[in-house]
Amino acid sequence: MKKIICMLLCFITLYSGCDKNNNTKDIPSKIKTDDNSTINSPINARNLDNYLFRKDVQYIDLRSTKMIIEEGYVAGFEFIPFYSIIASFRENEALYQMKETIDENGDSHSAGQIGGFIAQYEESESIINSIFKKDKYIFLISQGGSESAYVINLLIQLGYNGNLLYNVGGVSNSEGVESYRSIENNKYYVEGQGNYFDVSIEYDFLENLTPMN
Repeated sequence: MKKIICMLLCFITLYSGCDKNNNTKDIPSKIKTDDNSTINSPINARNLDNYLFRKDVQYIDLRSTKMIIEEGYVAGFEFIPFYSIIASFRENEALYQMKETIDENGDSHSAGQIGGFIAQYEESESIINSIFKKDKYIFLISQGGSESAYVINLLIQLGYNGNLLYNVGGVSNSEGVESYRSIENNKYYVEGQGNYFDVSIEYDFLENLTPMN
């Protein structure tokens, strides 16, 4: 019985992201402050294990609960579903709506760019500030990297230091780079359960917020 309890405690410690992983090497700098891409990120699926479980880094997984259950996850990441909480292409479905932007030359840019996030509630910015820490590096992971790029743009729009924001790629697929799940020697990938479950979670906290006039 003691052996089983010990093994269980080790499992919980490892996969809750609380193991004593002595990753003390310096985090490599980004080339450009506002770069939100996975391709140019100095932290990616191949070297992510070398930078996990640090106290100076916040680790955020932006996928839905359904994706996390089906696809698995990287140990040590917090789960903040992007489309259910942070932003949406439609009004009043999340804290921010993403809209197209028009630059000084009159050219339009796709939704999700810096300046294209419209607060839907008076409390939107304060909630984002409570989730994302301005005094830490932030490593963002999603299914393929797109949502991570959106969040970097939103945080820069809200005054965050872009040099601290890293798009580390996708868990299950990534454009132009390898996903974490596809790396053979990944140490902290927790396998998913497949699509055996019909998962549906609703977030009703928006009902208690104050809509923008």
